[in-house]
Amino acid sequence: MTVKRTFDAGTMVDVAGMAEDRGVDASLTDLLLKGVGETMAAHPAFNALFEGGEHRLVEEVNVGVAVDVDGGLVTPVVPDIRAKSAEEVAALRGALTERALAGEFTSEDLAGGTFTVTNLGMFGVDSFDPVINPPETAILGVGRVRENGTMTLSLSFDHRVVNGADAARYLDDLVGTLTDPGTLVSFFDADLFA
Repeated sequence: MTVKRTFDAGTMVDVAGMAEDRGVDASLTDLLLKGVGETMAAHPAFNALFEGGEHRLVEEVNVGVAVDVDGGLVTPVVPDIRAKSAEEVAALRGALTERALAGEFTSEDLAGGTFTVTNLGMFGVDSFDPVINPPETAILGVGRVRENGTMTLSLSFDHRVVNGADAARYLDDLVGTLTDPGTLVSFFDADLFA
């Protein structure tokens, strides 16, 4: 099942631009990854695995980022995303993506994911129904930033573990995080915006 939420991405665009003006290359994807990690604290059922008929919560938020490569799709994992600054997330995600695109990724790069983010916005896609990467219980699809500044997030989830109301609450909290400038700024090292 998939639940979708459209929101004004202007705050994310502004904060990413302010970071870039200060020499930090943190993309909207990096802010989304940090937002996903922070939102998991209140919604641990989405940061989990479903194996052998059991729903197992995972303490660390290890976010896989889908990368389109020749011959398919791989999902390198940014481990323990909540413990990293936006700068650290951007650097690690960038390095993992480069290795994936060059075909130089390792099995360790792909291991340990607890949640996945997949972005088709760069292809002009507004929204889509992403497919869960088992044994994970959910995946977040990201659409493009439209001309009017809005973006749609699509959360697919395993209905054996969580329900539509849970997904709606998760998206509501995630959107709250992604539209709060103070929270987005706090994702960066403290001295960046001082």
